[in-house]
Amino acid sequence: MMQISNYPASNRSSNITAWILQVLLALAFVAAAGAKLASVPMMVESFEQIGLGQAFRYVTAAVEIIGALALLAPRVSAFNPKPLDRHHRLVNTTKLCGR
Repeated sequence: MMQISNYPASNRSSNITAWILQVLLALAFVAAAGAKLASVPMMVESFEQIGLGQAFRYVTAAVEIIGALALLAPRVSAFNPKPLDRHHRLVNTTKLCGR
């Protein structure tokens, strides 16, 4: 994995800004999921008005938590410095085989 110090200054600041925004968005997702899981009255009423039932509230909270984790996982991040693609896997496989 590349170190932040290996990036040019403009890329480094963009990467730091992107990570800060991703963490803030992940926190917002977790907070929204927490409100649903804690049965905050406003959330319970909202899902009753929608008519999908309280089970959908739990499904929505789970999706929000998965989204928060995906925002923080480097492999699925939009700002991953080394995305896992076909060429990358081929190079790593070749190194393992000693070729």
